[in-house]
Amino acid sequence: MTRKQLIKALDKVFSQYIRTRDCLLTTGTLYEGICVTCDRRVHIKKCDCGHWQKRQHYSTRWNEQNCALQCKHDNAFEQGKDVEFRAAIVRRYGETTALMLEAEAKKPRKYYDFELLALIDYWKKKLKDLQEPEPMRQIVQNEGLNNA
Repeated sequence: MTRKQLIKALDKVFSQYIRTRDCLLTTGTLYEGICVTCDRRVHIKKCDCGHWQKRQHYSTRWNEQNCALQCKHDNAFEQGKDVEFRAAIVRRYGETTALMLEAEAKKPRKYYDFELLALIDYWKKKLKDLQEPEPMRQIVQNEGLNNA
């Protein structure tokens, strides 16, 4: 795979993970979630993985604290609603995390191909864990805690 293809594949699986995670967090389902910036209920196929610190910043591009389920309208036509997105980050993770993400976004970061491949595998596994039926998800979570 070329570097461009690796980045595209990583973006795809990371987006699926973030949207699935936020569907589960906001509605408890795998197919519908609440937009981080406007609180609209959206089907998973009609929303984006919104980035508070924009995707051009590789240092925060695949940071799950920087991303959330966002309706396509707010992400594309409202330039991501940065003020509302920041407020949501602060509510979810705290002011310190928001400040850390702001600082981190300013740092240059280059990923090697092997790092992109590792990240693809990592997010695929996390996505698969989320998509397991509820009893299986509990087992996976419990095993993770017992092995820590």
